[in-house]
Amino acid sequence: LGQALKRLEKLLKQALERIPELQGIVGDWWEQPGQAALSEELCQGLSLPQWRLRWVQAPGALQKLCS
Repeated sequence: LGQALKRLEKLLKQALERIPELQGIVGDWWEQPGQAALSEELCQGLSLPQWRLRWVQAPGALQKLCS
């Protein structure tokens, strides 16, 4: 169990390190003129604005898990 927790902690830290990069990519996309064209389309039950909100909230959630 200890090794599994250490691996999970390592994966969470790696995910936290990538969040700024991924937020930049999402931000670049968000600034595109056609980004609102698909605002009503759903992916896995969520709209694009809902996915964006998840990205904004993800760093805090991951930091809580690593604390």
